[in-house]
Amino acid sequence: EEVARYDKYWLDVAEKTSNEALEKHIAYIKNGGIKKPTGGKYNPAKVSATVDLNTGDIYFGYNGVNKFNPSKTEIVPELQQRIKRTKNLAANAIDNKYAANMSFEKWSVDNCAEIYSSNNALRNGASLDNIFINTKFFKTVEYAEPCKNCQVTFEKCFFAEK
Repeated sequence: EEVARYDKYWLDVAEKTSNEALEKHIAYIKNGGIKKPTGGKYNPAKVSATVDLNTGDIYFGYNGVNKFNPSKTEIVPELQQRIKRTKNLAANAIDNKYAANMSFEKWSVDNCAEIYSSNNALRNGASLDNIFINTKFFKTVEYAEPCKNCQVTFEKCFFAEK
């Protein structure tokens, strides 16, 4: 019971700090802090923050195929294995209309902001069993629920609730 209360406390802290960090980071992007390679404003659909629960460090990621997303060779092996597993499960899911694309969604598994933010955390020493992921819509700064791909890829990881 004591451990559960402790865990809940730190997950609440992670949610609060990642919410604050996401709001600031999204404002920074909207104010031109990050530009497209062509010089225009950068407008991702979603921005994700991954908190390393051991250190409290926060790492950001953006959805989409752009200069901010790593290539597949840059994704750490542990995460690459999870992406591959999700693709295999999606491809073999009987009632999945995106099975031919090896995805549970209309976009590819490794297109999500959560992939990029967690990969940044993992590259800096975090572990998949001790990360907290929070994602917001860029336009509205409202909570974005993890998609089906992310629910499978990040099974047993901690996610924000609001």
